[in-house]
Amino acid sequence: METLHPPLDAAFLRTVPIFGGLEDTELERLWSYTEVHAHGTGEVILREGDLAKEMFVLLEGSVEIFSTDPTTGAEQVLRTLNKGDCFGEMALIDIQPRSASVRTLSPVRLMVIGFDDLIRVYQFNMQTYTIIVLNIAREISRRLRRANEQLARVGHHDPSGP
Repeated sequence: METLHPPLDAAFLRTVPIFGGLEDTELERLWSYTEVHAHGTGEVILREGDLAKEMFVLLEGSVEIFSTDPTTGAEQVLRTLNKGDCFGEMALIDIQPRSASVRTLSPVRLMVIGFDDLIRVYQFNMQTYTIIVLNIAREISRRLRRANEQLARVGHHDPSGP
């Protein structure tokens, strides 16, 4: 893993849902608090069960989210994410161990937003902090709705179901 800090691309960050409603000056301040990490193809960025204290925004590349069956060791790919998507955001809300693992499918660059970075935003501007946390909650809610829809479709077509 390589740590970088390229210039801010505010136009791109404005397209990322968790930054919706933020002004360029707010994005610049948040950007100054964060790090950018680079990973090669096939690297596991985080593992299911690890302690969680940061989230990630894909600035470049793609990753797969997967879970491993503790009994068989079989991996189940849950989702593929691409540039502009984020992952690990649950860590900043519930402060629980990672619920899945993440592996790179290509070289990636990631904006890393730690819990401490959000606290710094809170200390500087509570309104910006509130917007970011609400946007993270919306993203988690969208994912939960998508998962519920998928479960409903599976349950609807399950021949062993009621």
